[in-house]
Amino acid sequence: MGNPLSKDGKEKKLGDVDIEFGHQKLQISKELTLENCLQLCILLNLCPADTDKVERSASPGVALLQILEERDMYGEDNCQVILKALTTIGMHRLVAKLQSCNRTLDYPSLNEKRRTLVDCLKTRYRDIYRYRSGVGLSENAFIDLHLVLQDPGIGRRSENRCIKLSSYLDIFTNPILRREKRIIVEGEAGFGKTTLAIQLAYSWSIAAKKSPLSSIDVLVFLQMANVKHFKSVYDAIKALLPIDCPLTVEDIREVVQRSSDSLIALDGWDEFICRAGRSDEESDFYHIAQNQMLTNSRVLITARPSCPAIRDYPARRLRLQELKNNQRQTYIREIYPEHPGVATDSISFIEENDFLRSLCGVPILFQIFLSSFMDDIHIERDDTSLNRVTVLFQSALTSFTDRKHSQQEVSPERSQPHPEDLEKLCKIASDGLRRQSSETMWKRDVFNEFRCLEFWTDAGILISENEEKDSIRPLTSFDGPPEFTHLRFLHAMFQEWFAAQYLSKLALRDLDGFMEYLQQLNPTQLVSLFPFICGLESFATTPVIEFLLSLKDEWPFPIMDFMCQCFYEHDGDKAHLRDLMARVCQKPVSIHSRDSRMLQNAKIALLVTASEYEIPIAKVNIVGVVKAFDGEGAIFKSGLRLPPLLTAESFVIIGYKLRTHPTCDEMLRYAAKSTSLERAWFYYKCWKLPSIHTTVSSLTLHEETKVFLFNGKKWFILDLSEGKWLKQVEGKAKRNALGDTFLLDTYVLD
Repeated sequence: MGNPLSKDGKEKKLGDVDIEFGHQKLQISKELTLENCLQLCILLNLCPADTDKVERSASPGVALLQILEERDMYGEDNCQVILKALTTIGMHRLVAKLQSCNRTLDYPSLNEKRRTLVDCLKTRYRDIYRYRSGVGLSENAFIDLHLVLQDPGIGRRSENRCIKLSSYLDIFTNPILRREKRIIVEGEAGFGKTTLAIQLAYSWSIAAKKSPLSSIDVLVFLQMANVKHFKSVYDAIKALLPIDCPLTVEDIREVVQRSSDSLIALDGWDEFICRAGRSDEESDFYHIAQNQMLTNSRVLITARPSCPAIRDYPARRLRLQELKNNQRQTYIREIYPEHPGVATDSISFIEENDFLRSLCGVPILFQIFLSSFMDDIHIERDDTSLNRVTVLFQSALTSFTDRKHSQQEVSPERSQPHPEDLEKLCKIASDGLRRQSSETMWKRDVFNEFRCLEFWTDAGILISENEEKDSIRPLTSFDGPPEFTHLRFLHAMFQEWFAAQYLSKLALRDLDGFMEYLQQLNPTQLVSLFPFICGLESFATTPVIEFLLSLKDEWPFPIMDFMCQCFYEHDGDKAHLRDLMARVCQKPVSIHSRDSRMLQNAKIALLVTASEYEIPIAKVNIVGVVKAFDGEGAIFKSGLRLPPLLTAESFVIIGYKLRTHPTCDEMLRYAAKSTSLERAWFYYKCWKLPSIHTTVSSLTLHEETKVFLFNGKKWFILDLSEGKWLKQVEGKAKRNALGDTFLLDTYVLD
């Protein structure tokens, strides 16, 4: 019978020098006196209860080693901790015996295990990217996302509040960011948070020597929605690896902790906080985010801006913004390198349609649009047909079907969705949105009754992957195709799109059941469900808005955004929705610089429609978006225009940076066009008090109308009879002018 093997496959020779672990542990426990054990308890910082247990034991050495094994401080492959403690108290003979059985990593074996971990992770990331490369588009094409660095601390606070990054790789080359250990990337749904994290992981997996990513020893990419079962980050990393990977959790811990430059990318922090089902403080991930664990590693966290948990984390913040023309054009050129004219034609087609300009600023919608309409860009199309996101998704599904028909190798049953499969998919998607059973990933067994599951997977609507806790992918991907156990939608918008199809039909046949279902949703975790329902079934708009109005006090954000989008996506005449509009417009409507162009468009549409129907608008907050005013209204930096609102009762107009435009006169003339104006507040950042050149008597202002100005330091009120600003007591003016819900210091407008 051969000698026993250690975990690394090497023979263990029995004898005085290299004895078997159990026998060695027995000998060491006999040589440890009570005094030695108490010394070790102090050195190893054991708790008083453990020290008391050792002191009361008839065999203190055995008790101590048992406690150390339970605390993962001693074992057959882990003797380093006790080795150092014994050396400190001078027990050199025991140290010699421990060294013979010490299986911890020395530097050569550490390098080997690091190479194994890196190889497994890189293979994993290439698999993830290949299966998520974007609705059938080129896997070699990257969307160069629009990242800005917020509050970089350069110059005065009134200037340079953000720095635009030329590429996502600037995270590693920007002189401010490359020193940071914790970075949070904020972005609305569909703006590319996961795309950014996957691109970083994939770029690292194929990085050339000159790439800024090549200096990173280990990059760990974890999707937080998939690791909610884990408390240990090392267990989560282990689950990423093939089941036959020889590395243990302790090996991974050593490699990560001893890497000179490692990056931990935690994608979807808001999903982890809301769906983990436990306090985030119980997990390693919370301590990592708080810079209390892996403090030498760089950590990148992605989350929605509405996630409250990230606000107090010690980190530098980046924000994903809408795509610009040059970024869209570069991406199209990467997809069609052999057709350089396609990019020019495509951008022209997008720019000619105001709705498409808004839609294609959102990366996920831009990809869907290209996948659905790219082949028809050169054909003369009806530009007015694509005017809602609902229409885009309807066209996208039709495009997938047509693409299947054009593939001759595909059988007829795989070239189009089966009606029963579509109904089942919509039900699965809707059930996954409930608070109690929130799911974004399902076992393949759930889809066993589908007649043709391949249609959905081939089209890219469903993607195959493994849940982290039971990864069973082969050791090397080139030995065969990956064996995936789970399915999920390509993006949360797709899940909500199919859920909306189920719910829009439910609203028609069972309104009470529909309303009961809405009560089971968590609105802060949704993206487009409510607008999709209203876009698919006009009858459902009224109950959806009624439901959202009931939540307004409980969920101030993003309920107003949802309601504006629901009115915009509503298909048909809006005259019968006047009463609903009146109730919505009783609440302040804020158009903020952080809003996407699509959201700004939806809010403008609601305000204009309400004004046309002579519905009173309680308050309009215009925050950092106005570029100029002209005779036709306010011109936004996004290129949109807000016409004069005749029924607006109050305005708040804030321009952070612009000192000369728009001028105070322009703000005043625009607000005064409202025949119902009662209050107006202007935030005008300037050192000198602006003069009023407009003849106040020429404006249609009521005697009760009050106009306030804040110039960055003091409050003033306009004397309508004299046309001059009068200084106000700051505290009183702030309360009277802005009310309890307006927090000027943080620009929170309600």
